[in-house]
Amino acid sequence: MPINNNELINTLQGLTSDQRNYVIAAIPETHPNLPLNGNVSWNEQPEFTSDFTYYPANTTASINTRALESFIQNLTLVDAMLNSQEIK
Repeated sequence: MPINNNELINTLQGLTSDQRNYVIAAIPETHPNLPLNGNVSWNEQPEFTSDFTYYPANTTASINTRALESFIQNLTLVDAMLNSQEIK
């Protein structure tokens, strides 16, 4: 199945600074360069059908070269929001 927006999730997992609490955040995400869903349209990168070994790495590299702001949920703002949380 192609890497797609229907199943793309931004996750954060970690311990609080006092290491007493485990924190998990899962935020649905979309990117304009990815297909809407997992349906194969045959317009995917050529290695999706010819050599799947390279498909995940090349798709990831393609997305990583884009600015964080290119995601529908601006990743810079998501990171700022998550970093502003306080657990007492």
